[in-house]
Amino acid sequence: FDWEGDYAETMAGLSPSAKSVGSMSGSSFTHLTLNEASDADDYVSYPGTAAANLGTGDFTIVWWMKTKHYATETYYRRIYMTDGPTGNKAGNLQLNMDPNTGCFNAWTNSGDLDLVCKENVADDKWHALAFRRKSGALTMWVDGKEGTYSSSHNTRTYTKALGSDNGGKPRPLFGKYTPSGSLGSFRGSIDKFQVYKIALTDSEIGTTAAVGRP
Repeated sequence: FDWEGDYAETMAGLSPSAKSVGSMSGSSFTHLTLNEASDADDYVSYPGTAAANLGTGDFTIVWWMKTKHYATETYYRRIYMTDGPTGNKAGNLQLNMDPNTGCFNAWTNSGDLDLVCKENVADDKWHALAFRRKSGALTMWVDGKEGTYSSSHNTRTYTKALGSDNGGKPRPLFGKYTPSGSLGSFRGSIDKFQVYKIALTDSEIGTTAAVGRP
């Protein structure tokens, strides 16, 4: 797990709680496998950290992902939540699997932020994904190209703060809607998850898809 870019703050000094994950090294991971076996409670949960607070500025989240599961699992399957304990709330960024398109959904709460791309990435193949905010404009990327967007889930501009929960030190959560219970379990693999507190250029996002395939 890497936090990179200008104003970079590392997660390396934090000790995550984890259950049945793939490769972990110390307090960070580069490859994570969740819920592909019978255990449906896999997750990684970090303690509160200002590093996860995206504020109102530019950012880019990039990662590799492989899954074949996207149907609703009680709740939408969570890839990542800025603050796990908070749940659906304005300002709490969540990356979910959209059960209709098989792509990913960037979401906070109904009527606040809800953006879905149409490209189906739940085909059991590795895909390079990205979510970017640049001067308030939101874009999604699949394998180096900007996605196409759902007409009914189409929040293209968002200037509010993201990550202000828990006193500005949100608690990142991977793989579930909540650490307790099994709601919204992600099933698949996540690799090279990185958060840049800058807006990468289109070309830079394309480069992440051209190199580093797991």
